[in-house]
Formats: sequence, structure tokens, C-alpha cells
Amino acid sequence: MAILCEPLLKQIAISQIPDSFNIFDFEFFGVVANHKRATVAIATQIIDTMVAQAIQQVFYANSATSIVLELVHRFSREQPLHQHMSRLSAELVSMLEESERWKKANHNPNNQSLEGSVKKNRTQRSNPLDALASEAQTVALARKMRERLVVNFLKQLILFGVDLVKEDLRTHILRGYARLSEQAKIRQPKSLHYLLQLYTQDGGDVPSMLQYFVDQEKMRSRKRQMIPA
Repeated sequence: MAILCEPLLKQIAISQIPDSFNIFDFEFFGVVANHKRATVAIATQIIDTMVAQAIQQVFYANSATSIVLELVHRFSREQPLHQHMSRLSAELVSMLEESERWKKANHNPNNQSLEGSVKKNRTQRSNPLDALASEAQTVALARKMRERLVVNFLKQLILFGVDLVKEDLRTHILRGYARLSEQAKIRQPKSLHYLLQLYTQDGGDVPSMLQYFVDQEKMRSRKRQMIPA
């Protein structure tokens, strides 16, 4: 199985072309995910490849996410799988943190006046203001789409993943939420707040969850400081 998969996975990693996949590739990896000879080492490599697709390709996001969930459930008792998913969760939450910081830094109350100026001058040829607004809009749209895909992937992991992975993911989300609140002064980061709400379906609320996490972090920090060097 490794002989079959590893060259293909390496080729995909080297190519770095997100739209080079097709439906047959996902069917192949779906078969591998359920093959009796698949190992946790192969599983983590496939997960990396599928996550990259899930957060870049709108049309294949659900197919890629389904394969990740299959592998997570199949190897749920394997410690390397949980370590790998923890690292991935941290990276994805970090992406959302960066997105929230970017949105705050680029929030411009004068955007409406800028758009008005662009419309007013559209009849002029090669208007630099028009080009600037178009470029900024393209960047903002790409960032928004990436954020939605990351949120969608993490949502599926929360709703359909295994408990240990879900709890570890919640810790990463809470840590990211706390950093944004403290460092960037973002009181309610929309993407992370939405994900935390998925954990409150059985009761509780996000502010209480966050406060408990912060209190526990402070307690652990004090205990570490008390330990003699």
C-alpha cells in the first residue's frame, strides 16, 4: 500500500497545484482509506493532502473532508493520528486568527466613499482608483472564501469527528479566541465564536466556556512558576 500511495502523495505535494485533482483521485484515496493494509503513516499523509484540498477547492471540499473523517475514525485509537490532528487543528485555527486580524486591520469606514468615487469615474480610461479597488476586492474575496472553507472543515470535524480530536480542537479554538481577545482586542472573533457555539448544543455558552479556559490556563501558569528550577 505504501509503495502505491507514497509516490503519488509526494508528487501531489511537490506540484502544489490545488486544482490538479479530479473526482477519480478522491475515489482512489477513498478506497485506500478503507483498505485493510492502510497504515496510520499513510493515513496522516492522505489527511494532509485532503485537508489542503478541503480548504482550497470549493467543489471538492466535501469529498476531501469525508475521506479525512473516515481516516480519523478508522485510526482513532492510534496516538500518532491524534498528534497529527492536533498539529493540523492548531494550524487551521491559526489561519482563522490571521484572518480575523486581517479583517480588523483592513476594516475601513470610508469604503463606501471609495466605491462611490470608483463608480463616478468608471467612464475614464485606465482609472487607477478603479484598478486599486478591484484588486483589493479580489484579495478580500479570496480571503473570505478561504476562511469559509477552513470553518466548514473544522465544523465537520466537530460534528462528526471522534471525541478526543474534538476536545483537542476545542482547546486550540479557545486558545486562539483568548489570544485575539487579549492581544488584538477583538472581543468576539466571528469564525472562532461560531465554531465554539457548536460545542454548546448540549448546554452552556461561549463566554462561560472561554472564562473557564482562561482561569484554568492562569492556574496552570501559576503552578509552573511555583515549580523550582
